[in-house]
This record gives sequence, C-alpha cells and structure tokens, in this order.
Amino acid sequence: MDVLITILDDSRIRVHGALHNSGEGCLRVTVSSPLQPQTLVSLNLSDEYFGDGEITNCEYSGASYFVDIKLHQMRREPRFTVSDPVQLTLLDMPDTPSIQGEISDLSKSGLALLASSQLPIGQPVKVELGDTVVLGQVRYSKPTPEGFKTGVETQSVLFQQKT
Repeated sequence: MDVLITILDDSRIRVHGALHNSGEGCLRVTVSSPLQPQTLVSLNLSDEYFGDGEITNCEYSGASYFVDIKLHQMRREPRFTVSDPVQLTLLDMPDTPSIQGEISDLSKSGLALLASSQLPIGQPVKVELGDTVVLGQVRYSKPTPEGFKTGVETQSVLFQQKT
C-alpha cells in the first residue's frame, strides 16, 4: 500500500513510501530517505485512510529506511482543523436554549466541537456555522477543562443561499 507522509512543520516536506507492516497503533513504512524521530507527520494511505502520528524510529536497511510511526488517529476521511464559533440547538427539546460552542475539526461524516455544556449521546442536534447548518447526532460528549469535547455525526448539511 502506498503511503504519503507529510512533515507537520513549516517545511511541509512530503515523502512517498510503502507500508511494510502495521501493529496495534503503529505503522512501519519503507522510505528512500531518513526521517527524524519525534517528528509529527500526517499520513495518507492510498487515498483510503488518513491519519497523523509521530515518528518513533528510523533505521537504515540496505537501499531504504524503515520508519516507525506511532499513530495518534487513523480515519477513512481527512479531517480539517478549524476554529469557528457555532450555535447548537437540541432538536427534540424545543424549550432548551441554544448552546454556544466552537468547532475544532470536521470531515465529511462528522465534526468535533467544544460545547459550553454536556450533550446526551444520541441527541439529534442542529449546528449552525455561519451560512451552514449541519444536522446530526451526538456521538460523544466528554468533559475537559475548557468545556465539553463533543463529536457530532453528520446526517445532512444545508447551505443558506445569499440573496
């Protein structure tokens, strides 16, 4: 399987390689040039899986290098980091006031946000982000020092037309 490794620094260097093997939370990739341990990277595996992680080891092996990467996350879709305010409405609780939050990342199938209060798992919600409305369902809501890290699985996306 082809692997594209992108170094997550200002250089954004890209290195093509091949998946050698994988284990619990780790990948070993064969590349043509050495990569520095403790480097944060993003990964694209044959446009089927996307993730990020940290290089833990790089060893020379003949004409190539084995690079070990500890995965932080792996997904079927790329995630995009954003930082925008949102307003959440609980769809089956019309008398409940809207909840303020801030979206932290999104993908085709979902989004993560920091909410001012905890939301019940399974709760249908409307997330308003600028001219966009996302209808979805709460998948998790975990307390953090800043609020509640909440994941919403996207069911529909509506764009408001400007006149």
